[in-house]
Amino acid sequence: MFKITFFIKVILIASLINLSSNAQITSYNSDQMTQSLIAVSGLSNIPPLFTDMPLDCMIGYIIMDSLSRTASIDDVMNKPLSTSLDSLRVSARFMYAVTDYSPNLMRRYMTTTRDSIPGGRYMSFPANSYYGLQWALEKRLNEFGKNYAMLLMTHYICRVIIDTVVSGIDTTYSNPIPWVNVSCTVQEKIKGQILPNNCHYDADRSANQILTINENCLNFGYPLNWLTGVGFNDDRDVNTGTYIKTVQTGEEYYVFLEQLSLWKFYDYLTPTRQFEASGGLFKIANGRVEDPSNFWGLGTNPTEQEFLSKINELINNIKAWWL
Repeated sequence: MFKITFFIKVILIASLINLSSNAQITSYNSDQMTQSLIAVSGLSNIPPLFTDMPLDCMIGYIIMDSLSRTASIDDVMNKPLSTSLDSLRVSARFMYAVTDYSPNLMRRYMTTTRDSIPGGRYMSFPANSYYGLQWALEKRLNEFGKNYAMLLMTHYICRVIIDTVVSGIDTTYSNPIPWVNVSCTVQEKIKGQILPNNCHYDADRSANQILTINENCLNFGYPLNWLTGVGFNDDRDVNTGTYIKTVQTGEEYYVFLEQLSLWKFYDYLTPTRQFEASGGLFKIANGRVEDPSNFWGLGTNPTEQEFLSKINELINNIKAWWL
């Protein structure tokens, strides 16, 4: 039986920029996911602890490392399903901190450790504890709270202005699909303080030269005719019947983005579409934010100040969770 002390023991182990990027995406390479790849190269130090990390982030990495040394894959994947809600929230607090500091560092950590364990000193993978907790949030969504779950499962939350939108046919997989790539300038970072530096374009195809736009740019993409609010697991494809919008150049949004694996050493960004009708793309117009399903409980067209205050209130709650 999973007890509150399971996470207590683990926890006690370790006691805006507003610049223009003029970002561009070329029509080369069929405008696929590969236009905005994020490199997830390996790390030399495990766990990846740095002096500029917030304390909760450090503890989060120590928790994952400790769990992978002492708990089996079955334990870290399944016990969060039955732990108390308070314990689940405390674990989620550190999950949030790890991702908020740098989503890409977290993914690099997962990539580095995926082939080295279990075995020897380790009983499971660090990724098991992270994604096991995420799985528990999915299965206990109504109990945990959909708004909190969306904030936790989203890797980057930013206020952006759209610079470039390019549609094409994605041929990354065997079944080509219509795809839209978006390049934007980040005006404010709410979650994901270190951006992935994934804005680049092909400067000279003959020389195979890639140029990188400045660090304030962000690229993401998604299939056209994508349904929003699709849910998770057993709820998959029980959707709102709403198609995700195609953003337009010059528009402003609060974007909620996930960093997902494409290949072993490369990820891509795509909107968090599982929870509500906007699919993670909340348009800002005339000082108001479009929330078509009233997901945040502020009505369908709250002021930008109301919207941002609500998001920050929920984030502050997450950061304060304790037993």
